[in-house]
Amino acid sequence: MKEILKHEILEFHPDTLIRVREACGLDAPGRMEEAVGLLRDWAAKQEHFLKKDFGEEELEVDEELEADNPSSANPICT
Repeated sequence: MKEILKHEILEFHPDTLIRVREACGLDAPGRMEEAVGLLRDWAAKQEHFLKKDFGEEELEVDEELEADNPSSANPICT
């Protein structure tokens, strides 16, 4: 996820996505892909899940933001 979609009620600070990833330790190269892989594996093992094939946007696979260009992100929360 390169940017957070605009919401009609919520407003987001431009660097929120980057800051959340930093706070969660997901800003290192390859770390998001690793986390998504673990999440996919875990979801596949959940017998009570009716849906197991989550899309890329749901799992935030496309996460490569330019570290030197935080203004390119459109974050989801403040």
